[in-house]
Amino acid sequence: VKVSCRPDFLREKFVLMQHGGFCYNRGVFEAIDAIKLVNNEEIVLVLIGDGTAKLEILQKIKTLDLEKRVYFLPAIPYSEVPAYISYCDCAIMAYPNIEYWNNNNPIKLSEYFAMEKLVICTDIWTFRNVGGNRKCVYYIKQNDAETIAKAINYCYENKEYLKEWGKEGLEIVKEKFTWYKQAENLLNFIDLIKIKKFKKY
Repeated sequence: VKVSCRPDFLREKFVLMQHGGFCYNRGVFEAIDAIKLVNNEEIVLVLIGDGTAKLEILQKIKTLDLEKRVYFLPAIPYSEVPAYISYCDCAIMAYPNIEYWNNNNPIKLSEYFAMEKLVICTDIWTFRNVGGNRKCVYYIKQNDAETIAKAINYCYENKEYLKEWGKEGLEIVKEKFTWYKQAENLLNFIDLIKIKKFKKY
């Protein structure tokens, strides 16, 4: 999906984005603090979705006086997600390094890659397993506000390269996440189970 122009409030901005469900372990509060630290009116964060932490997120945005730099948009139909992803310069998934996320691969990571967007994400196994050492991923060692702010500044300072770096994300999706590849993985898994059962007997 290619969109020719952004909504008026995002024009001439450097746009970071995260979409989906928002609770307390997705790095959103830290990302908002990072936007405050960056202190660049051109850089904005767009959050799209809903969740248990919504009210606290909105309160934090207000408390930090970031209403013109952090936008919390309501959930949208899944068919419209690619259009909104196309508005952003890069995505952000500053998830904490906890067991839950080390054993969970959020589909939004593949969605950002498919849309050729660079992703700022924590250097944990689940993300590294997908992104490897590709240029479409900027890994952060921890998800505190200062580290996230440095990553945001790096991407902003290199914004002329982001489109080229982002193309590697589409390569990842084509290599690992097509329907054919997923079916192949499932069949291989079934074969492995059969072999293990055979060895037991």
